[in-house]
Amino acid sequence: MKMLTKGSFGALLFIAAAAVSAGPISINVSDVTGSFDITGTDNSWGATVKGNGNNELRWGLAKSNRLRFESATNGVTSPGLAVDLGSEFKLGELFHTNGTNGLSELTGADLNISFAFNNTAGNASSQGFLNFTIEDPSGWMTDDTITQDGSQVTSSPFRLGGYEYTLELIGLGDGTTVSTPEDWGWFNSPTKSFDLNAKITATAVPEPGTLALLGLGLAGLGMARRRKA
Repeated sequence: MKMLTKGSFGALLFIAAAAVSAGPISINVSDVTGSFDITGTDNSWGATVKGNGNNELRWGLAKSNRLRFESATNGVTSPGLAVDLGSEFKLGELFHTNGTNGLSELTGADLNISFAFNNTAGNASSQGFLNFTIEDPSGWMTDDTITQDGSQVTSSPFRLGGYEYTLELIGLGDGTTVSTPEDWGWFNSPTKSFDLNAKITATAVPEPGTLALLGLGLAGLGMARRRKA
C-alpha cells in the first residue's frame, strides 16, 4: 500500500482543524414552561395558598394576591425564539398582584422551569428553578416585595452538532428585590411584571471521527519525519 504524501497529511490536518474550529450552530428555544412549588406560608388563620404546582399562586382575602409566570414562548410558532449565544434572553415574565392582605400569606416559592431547544442538529431540553422569598406585610397600603434568593440549573449541558450547550438560569438576578405597591381593596389591586432571563453558551466538543482524523494526520506527519531523518 502506498504511503500518504506529506501534502496529504497536511490536507487531513486542515480538514480536521476546520471541523473543530467551525462555529456553533445557532439555537432556538421552542418551549418554556413554569410551575410553582410553595416553600413557605404563614397561615396562622387556617387559610391556604392556592395553586401549588401551577403557573399561578393566589392568597390573601378573596385570593386577591397573585404570583404568576407567563412564558416568552406563548403563541410562538416553530422553530421558536432565536437565541444569541452568550447573551441573555427573556424566558418569561413574573407577574405580581398586590391584593388585600389577610388570612394567609405566601412567604416563599420555587419556580420550576423547563426549556425545549432545537437547531438543525436536533433537539434538547434543560431544567432548573428560581427560589423566591415573598414579604407581604400586614396592614393597608403596604408594598409587597419579592426577592430572588437563588437559581439553579438541575440538568446537565447538552450536545448538538459537535458543540456542548450550557444553560445559565438568571431570572431576576440572585439577590435582586422587586416590589409592588398596594391600593385600597382587591378591585384596584396593582399588578407589576418583571422580566426573567437566561443565557446559553457553547463550547466545541470534537466528534470521535474528527479526533480520529486529527490523530491519523499527526501520526502520519511523525512517520514522514522519521523516514526523512
